[in-house]
Amino acid sequence: MGDGFVRTPAPPQGSRRFRRIFGTRMRRGNPSDPPRRARIAKAAIACCVAAVTATAAATASAGSSGPFPSRATRAFFNPIVPNGADPWVLFSRGWYYLTMTTGDNVSIWRSRYLTDLGCAQPTVAWNPPAPYTDIWSPELQRSGRRWYIYFAADMNSNNVTHRIYVLRSLGRNPMGPYRFMGKLKGMADQWAIDPTVLHLAGTSYLVWSGWLGLHNRVQRLFIARMAGPLEVSGHATVISSPTFPWEQSVAPINEGPVALQRRGRTFIVFSADASWSNAYALGLLSLRGKNPMRASAWVKSPSPVFSSANGVFGPGHASFVKAGTQWWIVYHAAAFSGAGWDRNIFTQPFRWSSAGTPVFGAPRSPTSWIPLPRGTPARYTAQVEKLAGGAGVAQIAVPASGAYCAWLHFSNASGGASMEFWTADGKPQLDLTFPSTGTSPNTNVGTLITAVDLHSGTNALRFAESAPDVSAQIRWVQVSPMKR
Repeated sequence: MGDGFVRTPAPPQGSRRFRRIFGTRMRRGNPSDPPRRARIAKAAIACCVAAVTATAAATASAGSSGPFPSRATRAFFNPIVPNGADPWVLFSRGWYYLTMTTGDNVSIWRSRYLTDLGCAQPTVAWNPPAPYTDIWSPELQRSGRRWYIYFAADMNSNNVTHRIYVLRSLGRNPMGPYRFMGKLKGMADQWAIDPTVLHLAGTSYLVWSGWLGLHNRVQRLFIARMAGPLEVSGHATVISSPTFPWEQSVAPINEGPVALQRRGRTFIVFSADASWSNAYALGLLSLRGKNPMRASAWVKSPSPVFSSANGVFGPGHASFVKAGTQWWIVYHAAAFSGAGWDRNIFTQPFRWSSAGTPVFGAPRSPTSWIPLPRGTPARYTAQVEKLAGGAGVAQIAVPASGAYCAWLHFSNASGGASMEFWTADGKPQLDLTFPSTGTSPNTNVGTLITAVDLHSGTNALRFAESAPDVSAQIRWVQVSPMKR
């Protein structure tokens, strides 16, 4: 199909690589052996690609003109949430919760599985009345028996007026309802965004990004003790300023701080440089000692720990969560090179070094398969066969009738949005609009998520472009039940 994906020979179904991805446990060996883990990860990704593409190759070699059949696949593509930024994810009592910047409200998404968050329907926790606007970086936190959401907002779209506010749940349900509690008390009346809470040795601290004065010259990271979930107390300490070249090649910015803790070690992962540029990257602060209010206790890594690579541009504003025993980074990145604030949400696993520091590696290419988090049910996956006139068809076989979430992996190098008509077994569905993914069809890709009713057995999903000069290339379709 010329779709730009790397093809690898399919392993025999009896091989250990096949069993690891498609359902049978493989011998784990020593989990602290990084080289072996790296080999397993590479083998898993290769297996996933081969397992899905092998059937297509077999069909072609047999001379069949029929569509490529589907199979259950324990792998996914990024991004997991289209059109999102500043993701905050946490796990509580069997559910993953997501908050992110929508711009005009505070919403919460909930899913049993990390990689299914894009299928969830949002619950609006707060619709801001006038004059509150530009709602940024909401973060869900629990304190005692209540839930709190910290976020930044300005007045009448005047960025200089951005301050930190808080919502408090009326009960114990993180989905709400919530009450607007106003500004976080005790903070200086100056520009502040991206609040996060660090819990350390029984004390809570607020960490945020702000200015030293009233004018936007340098954006720094601050920390202050919290007297309670609605108030900070005492003075604020600057713990990071953009000093290295990679923090200020476009603009001198430190923002998006998030705490990461493991085995007695505390880190702050933050975003540096201009969020609207490809230079945006993640930096790392390591706490030395036990007093986070002492600026010298925070040691900054001299190089970014996560930056543009493999067709992912401007990765930043991350959060961290465990899926079973595995750690995952959830972050946003530009939809394509130079896309500015047009961003999507990605996720991938990361590991820890023998010294106890996080090792994020490089962003995984959006054209590569990533094994699903352990315990996540397989997705039914099919490659889309291109037909004459720009049409395409995918044959999806599912075991039961019902509503399914559908992930459509596509590229759209036309330079504009593309509308596609589609049907499921001849039944018209709502038209799909695919945003631009830049000008490189082989490396710039996206995910569109929708819902579709399927019957047990094989379903033919057919796609037809609305205009020949503005069209998206749909490459893969994955589906899973909406209720699971």
